[in-house]
Formats: sequence, structure tokens, C-alpha cells
Amino acid sequence: MRRKPKSKTPGQRHQLRRKLETLGGTGWIPLGLRRGKRQKSGRNNRGRITVRHRGGGKKRLLRALYPKTTAGRRRNRGGVEVKGIQYDPNRTGPLALVEWNGPTKREYAYVLAAEGVETGAQLRIGDLGPRSRSIPVGSTRKLKEIPIGSSVFNVELEPGKGGKYVRSAGTGGILLRKPEGKALIRLPSGARIQVSVECMATLGRVAGEEHRMESVGKAGRNRNRGWRPTVRGEAMNPVDHPHGGRTRGGRPEVTPWGRLAKGKPTRNRKKVSRWRVVRGS
Repeated sequence: MRRKPKSKTPGQRHQLRRKLETLGGTGWIPLGLRRGKRQKSGRNNRGRITVRHRGGGKKRLLRALYPKTTAGRRRNRGGVEVKGIQYDPNRTGPLALVEWNGPTKREYAYVLAAEGVETGAQLRIGDLGPRSRSIPVGSTRKLKEIPIGSSVFNVELEPGKGGKYVRSAGTGGILLRKPEGKALIRLPSGARIQVSVECMATLGRVAGEEHRMESVGKAGRNRNRGWRPTVRGEAMNPVDHPHGGRTRGGRPEVTPWGRLAKGKPTRNRKKVSRWRVVRGS
């Protein structure tokens, strides 16, 4: 999955990158699962920059993930087969393309690939797949059907809204217990969240753990990802940043708008997910 190019240029000398081709099986993207992605360059719906240092980059295609896709909502007792493990430019981990027999034709869906799942594996995705006591790794089920102590990822916050937690490459949460129709999950950060047992989650860990060893090697690769250069505040003029000028004079670190940048909670109090956190890290 990783490759080190020959050092033909200084930027490739310490570069480690993933292979961009398919990771196993078919690399075909079904037409109904591909979406165009509009470049926003860090701007909101009013055209104002809300996220700095964004812009440019290569064009990307979004892949529609289950359960946000309408495909796969019908019950099916046949097998759900993994047709390919594919690279996705919109996330750190790979995707698994699954296929099953629909009412009139073959249907497809994308799910986050679990560590150890290979092409040809039989999974249970939602209501798809044969009923059995054991749940294969990489299957997406409701939390009430997953045993306590299991490693889970792609956890929903609300039933039917799609996965929100534990989606980065190589990560996995732990299902601790299920008190009174709720499920308590320990996140990779150490925080614990409580969601309904009707929420969906995937058994296992996200594939691509070696992503943490990746080395960009040169600034041009970050530009391809849509990241623009970041300049230190101390290198600016006083009119451009509170840290600007010859010296900062012992002032604590602040944002470009003068708010303290360290030693202060940054979680949004109005965010819905805040009320799901039982205990912080």
C-alpha cells in the first residue's frame, strides 16, 4: 500500500506515499455513487473566508457512503460481497465497494473498509446479508447487535444520519456497555460518548493504519490537496497580526483576532455532539 519513490529530486528523498491505484479488486466507480465536489476555498455561503489557507488543489469525485445512500435499504438474505478496496481522495482510509443481488439488478454501495477485509469477503451491511450469530469484521450493524467489548468505527450520532465518529485511517473505538437503551463508546481520544443502540456502527478498525507514517516530502503535494501556505504571525506586520512587529513583548499566543489560543476550551457549546460526550479525555 505504501511506496518510496526513487530520489530523482530533493522532494522525493524522504517521501513516503500511498499507491493511488486500486488496493485490490475492481477500481470502477459506479455511476450512481459518484458525485461532483465543488471547490469552496474555505468560504461559507456568504462568500467570506471562514477557514484560512485553503484553495486550489486537484478536482475530486465524492463517493456516496452507506447508509446515506438509498441503495441497500431493502431486505436481502443473499450475500454481500466485497468487489474492491479503493483509494478515496476525500479521506485518509480506503473504501470497500460491496455488491449484492437487488430486486431487478445488481446493486452497489460504498462502506469504509475495515482492517483485514479483502476482495471477495462476505459482509452484512444493514439489512443485507444472511442472518447468523457471528458478525464478520467490516460488517455494519446496529449497536444493539454488536457484542460488548468489540472494536467499532463509523459510529452514528443519530439513527439513519450516517457515521460521524471514528472514521480516520487506523482508528477504532471500544463498545464499553449498553445501559438502558444507550451505548457507551470510548473514542480513540479517550473521551466517552453515549448514543442510542439503534445507531449503526461498523465492526473492527478502519483500514490504512500506516497512514500515520506517510511523509509529504515537498510543498507541492500539499498544494495538490488544496492547502495553501501558512505564515507565522511573528513574521507579519503589527497591522496584520497581534504577534507582528519586531517583538511580541511576552504576550501569550493569540489568534489573528486577538482571542487566546492556548489554555482555553475550544468545543462549541451549541454543537449537538457536545451533549453526547459523557466524559472528556
